[in-house]
Parts: sequence; C-alpha cells; structure tokens
Amino acid sequence: MYGAAYAKNLRENLLSATDGQGSDRALMERVKKSDLKVYKDKDDVMEDALADLLPYIDIKPQVRDEIAAKKAQARQRLESTSRALTDNNDEVVTLDEANERSETESLVTKPVISPISPLVFDPEADIDRAVDSLRFLESGGKKNPYKTKGKKVTKGQYKGEQAIGAYGVMESNVPIFTKEYYGEELTVEQFVNNTKAQDKVAKEFLLKHYEKYGNLEDGISTWFTGDPLDQAIARKADDGSIDINEYIVRFNRQYNLK
Repeated sequence: MYGAAYAKNLRENLLSATDGQGSDRALMERVKKSDLKVYKDKDDVMEDALADLLPYIDIKPQVRDEIAAKKAQARQRLESTSRALTDNNDEVVTLDEANERSETESLVTKPVISPISPLVFDPEADIDRAVDSLRFLESGGKKNPYKTKGKKVTKGQYKGEQAIGAYGVMESNVPIFTKEYYGEELTVEQFVNNTKAQDKVAKEFLLKHYEKYGNLEDGISTWFTGDPLDQAIARKADDGSIDINEYIVRFNRQYNLK
C-alpha cells in the first residue's frame, strides 16, 4: 500500500510527476521508502481512512473522544508489537539505511516479536501455554519442580519465607490461594505434594486476573508482585534477584516460543 506522503505527492504533483504517458512510475520513484506506511490488511486501511474523516463528521464530543482514545491505544499496541524492514538475510534495516540501499535490492516487512510486546492471549486456547511458561520461569530446569523450595526471602513482606512448588507460591499465600483457586485450603506440605493443586492454582489465578484486567501481562505481574504491571513498574518491584521488567521479558520470551 502507498502511504500518506505518496497520496499527498499524487494530489499535488500528478501532471509533473508522470512520464508523459499517464504513468505514475516517476511519481512512485520520487517517494522515499521511509514515507511509505505498511498496512497489515484491509481492516487496517479502513481504520486509518475513517480516522482521517473523524474531524469532518458531526458526532458528539464524548463519542469523538472515545474513538480517539481507542485509536491511540491501537497505535500504541501496533508500535510495540512492531514490524520491521528486513533484507534478504532477514537482517533488520533502519529507515535511513533503506533510503541508502539500491533501488533493485529487495526489502520486505516482517513482524518482529518484541519480548515486551503485548501478548496475544485467548483464555480458552492459550491458558495451558501461559501456565507452562509460568512454570518454566519459576522452576524450569529443576529435577522435580513441584517439590521445589526456593531460598528464604531476606526483605519485604515475605521476609523469612520460601517460594513453594513449580510456580513459586510464597508460603503464607498457600492456604489463601488453595482455598480461593483450588477450592480446598491446603498446608504448605500438602501443597508441595499435590501437583494437581499447584497446576490448578496457577491456571485459575491467571484466568481470574485476565478476566479482571483484560490482558495476560497484568495477571503475570500480579503473580510476581501482587500488583498489575503499570503499578509494579512504577514502584520498581523486584524480588531481590530480578525486577518486574525482566520477569515480564523472560515470561514473554518463553510464551512466544510455544
């Protein structure tokens, strides 16, 4: 698809930019690659076109503000998930580099999965993948992850406690979590010896917090810090080993591999 710069150039320079035979090839060649916008599909084109018409449509200010807010959120999601120009060797090429490349060199756009990109999550289709990723993050590589007991915490609200089991549940949370997410209050020892309870607690916790926040990242952040992601980042939450940013990066990396 041609971008906004191309369209403007077309309107202003239609006659002078053609090759005399009605072809716009000359016009196309005058537009830099960096001026072109890549549309993923026809819906993306439609949204962009409608957005440009908003200022001319007589609608209530409240509705206009809601549409503008949704557009900003969509743009932020698109920018963070990102698409990148790549060459024949799948190496990412910057826009400045693209403009310096030979016109005959083939450059394409491909999705680039950023480790901190918002995650695509369908609670029915992806919950097992999310639980597996959380388990790997908390106890991956352990010979018997469900029997795992972490090092004693030296500071904060969990000082003196250990993370228990495959998902790293803090000892004081075991009776609370098992009662709420497993349906039966268990002791630490009972929990360590019950793989079914550990799996169900993690699964139900993530599902409930997805329902509450509408995204998986806030659920993962709440599991690690007790707070949704923006609050955890704001207070620079960490467990003494890694902070919330690194935790989310590691989770996303594992989740995107599956």
